[in-house]
Amino acid sequence: MKTVAANRLVANLLTICCLSACSDGQFEADLRAAQENNRTAAGAEYSAKLTGAIHGDPAVVDKLRQCVEGKHRSRTIRGYLHFTSSANYRVVLKPNNEFSQCISSALEGIKVPAPPTVPYFSDQSATYEQ
Repeated sequence: MKTVAANRLVANLLTICCLSACSDGQFEADLRAAQENNRTAAGAEYSAKLTGAIHGDPAVVDKLRQCVEGKHRSRTIRGYLHFTSSANYRVVLKPNNEFSQCISSALEGIKVPAPPTVPYFSDQSATYEQ
């Protein structure tokens, strides 16, 4: 009985590790797509509009300022906004730590311009300095 339980535990752990590796691979592929989007004329134009919308909202700017001024060890994030429709997106940032969670929270659910196409990935990788 103990062997069966141990085998199930090992199988579950292997499944979790494989899913994690797959999600990391997908993250990297989506991040490359976001970076490629920003290198196009339409992507650069959209990035400028998106940045304007984010920085034009005083509440968002205040939340971002609080993140940057916080006592976080790392202020570097890699990630993107993943648009699933012209109005719906999710924030995907790594590493998953207090700083990235703070930035993600500041960017979630704000009103932003519709992307040039859907689905769309917009690069949000950055290093923030205090």
